Amino acid sequence: MKPCVLSVAGFDPCGGAGVLADCKTFEQLGATGLAALTAITYQSETLIQGVRWCTLSEIRSQLQPLFDCYEIRAVKIGIVKSVAMLEAIVAFVCDRGAGIPVIWDPVMQATTGYNFLAGKLSEIPFSNLALITPNCSELCRLGSSACPTKALETLAVRCPVYAKNIHASKDTIINIFQRDSYQRSFTIPKLENSDKHGSGCVLSAAIAAGLALGKELEYAIVDAEEYIENFLKSASGLLGYHTGVPYGAVA
Repeated sequence: MKPCVLSVAGFDPCGGAGVLADCKTFEQLGATGLAALTAITYQSETLIQGVRWCTLSEIRSQLQPLFDCYEIRAVKIGIVKSVAMLEAIVAFVCDRGAGIPVIWDPVMQATTGYNFLAGKLSEIPFSNLALITPNCSELCRLGSSACPTKALETLAVRCPVYAKNIHASKDTIINIFQRDSYQRSFTIPKLENSDKHGSGCVLSAAIAAGLALGKELEYAIVDAEEYIENFLKSASGLLGYHTGVPYGAVA
């Protein structure tokens, strides 16, 4: 059986983000995708009308049989209602499998403007996370600084960080991986029609799949960047494809 990767995230009915996008990514990269819902969203790729949050009891009831039946090699967590909910999910995973890498994509506000994640950010269980993947605004909130560089330095001593879109110009954006004092920058060309709903979900899911396949964290990030570049090229609209074939190309 292919290695199993678990997405604990929201259900997006259009499939561009959340557990559907994560599982598409896992499968394309050679892993078996499993999922547990934290929420059901009422949305399309352009509009979010509401969220129904799952209770902690409901989430645990979804997780229990998955951990009982499968050897889960990595876990990716997406939207959660609160810091307390995040703590509880991470604690469940740690109790069921010591050493399972947990990646958290800290979705704090949807691109449509909807806010997530209530509670004290100081209580986030960073020490039990293998990686967090914030964008620039999320990085600054989590690192309690308006300066992205300072926020990244603050967070990277607590857990590894892959910070997205830290610097941008007309033609490129820069993502930065930092673990303690080690830092590596990724310069990414801006692509035409590259704004894609759920791209952060896809990137973090691709990293999780890499870890499940036995890759070291930094190399899982390198491969995930290649995957997300193909995803961003894949279509002219806001919903990307997971075939890796750029829009208009012949497969």
